[in-house]
Amino acid sequence: FLERAKGIESENPFVLDLESRILEDMGQLDAAFNSAELAAARDPLNDRLQNRLGVIRIKQRKPHLAISYFISAMELDPDLFSPANSLAAAYLEIDEWEKAEELLPDLERKARTPSDRALLAHTKARIAFLKHDLAASKQLLKSEIAASRNVIPNLGLLVQVQCGLFDQNRMDFPAIASVELKEAENALAKIADLDPSNEFIENLRRSVADRQLSETRPPPR
Repeated sequence: FLERAKGIESENPFVLDLESRILEDMGQLDAAFNSAELAAARDPLNDRLQNRLGVIRIKQRKPHLAISYFISAMELDPDLFSPANSLAAAYLEIDEWEKAEELLPDLERKARTPSDRALLAHTKARIAFLKHDLAASKQLLKSEIAASRNVIPNLGLLVQVQCGLFDQNRMDFPAIASVELKEAENALAKIADLDPSNEFIENLRRSVADRQLSETRPPPR
């Protein structure tokens, strides 16, 4: 279908966008970005195309290069939730949580659907985690998981939060630290059951395993 469409109108932005989405699904992210960039050049006032360029940059693990595209999408349609939340996520990827936090009032106004509000809750939990407000992050994540919202990403972040709480409590409150580590193990086990091919699961396993090992050693004096 794509080849037929390209044969008829190869420069059409919708055809180029279709090509980009197909290439993205095939994992060919560089080629997908090039097609999306051509589509955006043909239709520069299309906020959705600007947002897609940012999304592909995030998938390429280049969040610093995604920021300008999300900002462009927001400028083209200030009412959209998705590019604003993606912009906050990009800032968090480069450890600029202060900039992400500044976006929260705007995100609160734009979050109109249950899906929007679930994504916003995850963003808030990530901000709290990077601010080292681990208790607040944990509380928010547990509430969202209990309501079956955005479960896999929330479980992944919860593992990181509870590993952080283990580190925080290990020396002075070892019993509390042990409980946090056990909860991290349980959250990791749920991810393995629900999404065994999750791309982040090995890093999470290493984080938990490192702390399981440190728990068997006496804390440094």
